[in-house]
Amino acid sequence: MPTGLTEDKVIKAVEFRAGNRQIVHHALVFEDTKGIAREQDALTPEYGYEGFGSFAGDDSDNIELLTAKQFQGYAPGSQATIYPDGIGQVLKAGADLAVQLHYAPWAKDESDLSTVNIFFADETEEIERSLQSHIMVPLPGVLVNRPFFILPGEEFEFHGIWEVPRDLSLVAIASHMHLLGKNWTVYLEKPDGTIENLIRIPEWDFNWQGSYFFDEYKVAPKGSKLHAFATYDNTSDNPNNPNNPPQFMTWGEGTEDEMYYLPILFTDYQEGDELISFESNTTAVVELDSESKGHLLPVSPNPVNENLFLEFQLEKGLPVRIELIDQTGRVVRVVRDKVFHRKGTHALNIQTNTLENGVYYIRLIGNNVWHTTSFVKIN
Repeated sequence: MPTGLTEDKVIKAVEFRAGNRQIVHHALVFEDTKGIAREQDALTPEYGYEGFGSFAGDDSDNIELLTAKQFQGYAPGSQATIYPDGIGQVLKAGADLAVQLHYAPWAKDESDLSTVNIFFADETEEIERSLQSHIMVPLPGVLVNRPFFILPGEEFEFHGIWEVPRDLSLVAIASHMHLLGKNWTVYLEKPDGTIENLIRIPEWDFNWQGSYFFDEYKVAPKGSKLHAFATYDNTSDNPNNPNNPPQFMTWGEGTEDEMYYLPILFTDYQEGDELISFESNTTAVVELDSESKGHLLPVSPNPVNENLFLEFQLEKGLPVRIELIDQTGRVVRVVRDKVFHRKGTHALNIQTNTLENGVYYIRLIGNNVWHTTSFVKIN
């Protein structure tokens, strides 16, 4: 998908919408700055092309391309996540988006017309940092106990380590394996010896997979070690084993192959990241009056210096607009613009370090929703 961008742009969210949910199993979205996908597409008369190996066509041994920059992908049940205030991913000028779709087997011929929505950062948002990613795959130096292969009749736990190169704030993680997968355990070992748990999946289910965004930054000082343990069951006791009797198994993107694949999304650390919470969704809803379908809760801290924490509640899912207004009534920032939010309580962090001192208002607007709260900005 050519972007046609003439300059680098900051991306706040990428939303993949499956056109035919019966057959779309999952999708990965890559930045292609070298025209690899464009060259592969030109070799076939139809739109797109078949093949494994990231977006490199039939080059199934090209694991390195799976570590290329990725944007938010799709798995059934997933919803696009808007990145925290002040950060985003950069989409390079002239880059293509390479979308890799995996289709599930189906009994009859089907067609699909999926779409991709790109949400750019609003001009009023001060972008201070960019999101980056590191993807752990079984290349040399990643696995510390042995290369990635699984013998017939064997249950084995692989141990991978990534040493954090500088002070980082972790945002999300997305563990992935196939039918032999049994469990994942990932934790952060900090230089002072403290342990920060990141994700634990005790019973891996290939039918449920996706990205997991943390409720708050997970601060990883330079020299921290991210330990990633993944266990695989290649025995006849595994009902999901694609081979009977079990066969020698190694890396591959096909469902009946196996993968050790762990993308980690992060940004450079800034002082105060420990205090920042991300947007979250819960099912808790307070009783609202009959005329209003939404409600803003008091912000904190108030007065505020750099980062404001805002919560609002919705009686039902609907698109909302959140505006930041000064004392003259001028809209100085659109925090959300007709973005759909589910029923429940939502929380987000808003940067206020670029605002001048004074009184400001936050306005929540939606269908049958019009609510305002105020705060004071001080240095």
